[in-house]
Amino acid sequence: MRFFKILLRYLSLYLPRQIRSALFRKQLTIPLLDDEGVVIKIASEMEELDEAFKLLHESYVANNYMKKSESKLRLVVYQSLPTTSVIIAKYKGKVIGTVSIIQDNFLNLPMDKCFNLDFLRKGKQHHIAEVSSLAIDRNTDLPKGAVLFAIVKYIMKYGLDFCHLDFLAIAVNPNMQYFYEDILLFKKINSKTLKKYDFVNGASAVGLYLDLKNLKRVIKKVYQGKKDTKSLFHYYYGTNYSHICHYPKREYAFYHDPCLNVDNLFHFFHKKGDLFNKLDLKTFTYILNSYGKFNLIFENSEDSEGVNLFKRHHIRHKVKIEGRLIVDHEYKMTVQDISRGGLGIYIKDSEGMNFTNRFCELTLSLQGIDDCHIKIQVIHSQEPNFYGVILLEGDKAWQEMIDYADSRYHLINHSDEKQAV
Repeated sequence: MRFFKILLRYLSLYLPRQIRSALFRKQLTIPLLDDEGVVIKIASEMEELDEAFKLLHESYVANNYMKKSESKLRLVVYQSLPTTSVIIAKYKGKVIGTVSIIQDNFLNLPMDKCFNLDFLRKGKQHHIAEVSSLAIDRNTDLPKGAVLFAIVKYIMKYGLDFCHLDFLAIAVNPNMQYFYEDILLFKKINSKTLKKYDFVNGASAVGLYLDLKNLKRVIKKVYQGKKDTKSLFHYYYGTNYSHICHYPKREYAFYHDPCLNVDNLFHFFHKKGDLFNKLDLKTFTYILNSYGKFNLIFENSEDSEGVNLFKRHHIRHKVKIEGRLIVDHEYKMTVQDISRGGLGIYIKDSEGMNFTNRFCELTLSLQGIDDCHIKIQVIHSQEPNFYGVILLEGDKAWQEMIDYADSRYHLINHSDEKQAV
């Protein structure tokens, strides 16, 4: 069997994509996790993050994706962002697998340094994220393939239903390319293989992407008629993993689940990894802004001169809230981020309109909760249809929502996670 798999991989280099994919899917048997001791969740404790970063370090060093670090942790700047979710698989209380979902942000994504992802973003209309930092404990007693598939299942539901992503991007080793293309149905970003990808110590990489919005329809078509054990459609949508996959419980339509509070942030990226001392001022300021802690470092520092453009006094939260803007006429709009001081909004049918400096009223539709009403002033247009606004007055429903949002950064706890299929 092993010889056949090696032969198939070799022959696949010369086979048309359609034939190759059919052969790989024919060989597929999806392993299941049936041990009650397994839990997949968003990391919420310092110990969980420490174990995840250690596992990453061990895996990446073993595969020559990084050099040994004195901290024995794999720490990168993107992990310090509150919009990055560190997903972990735990078995009997120990982290045996991890992966990170890095949502698009001011720093862009790691892949942006080598791959053009603008066609996925489509301006700012599409919300994208990168799957990164995947590792599974090679010493675990559980079948590694079963752990991998369970993590992938978690990613798909979390990315679509909780992060509201349109596309996932990933850079993979060429050895894993066909698994992602032929089994998971990712597509290549371009036809070239990157021979040197600095994010993984110069290893070669292939850029891939997945359309999450249309995944269910596509995957059903591809795997239709196959046995349950060979059907990724059945595995994603018909296999009950409610005892394994624990998803975060939220009261509002937030895009992300911060894994770090300020104490954890400085523990890992200043004390353990010393990463902050290596960042340029603009990047460092952006990270601190993300936690509403700009003044923590720069309050009495001469280095703060010239960075006021990046300074924010309030934490900004990614959301997806539908509503109405009222100014002369009523316009449908979507709120994309909120803070105590303002919002970022998208007005679909506003071509040719100029709302800058206008005073408006917004009504936000909070699912299952009373609508909230706020008064705002539009201060600038970022791109066509996208506007930055400052808050002038908010009602009780607004205040309750923003209080809840900020509290997530001070006490990181997803213990109220809901289990889902």
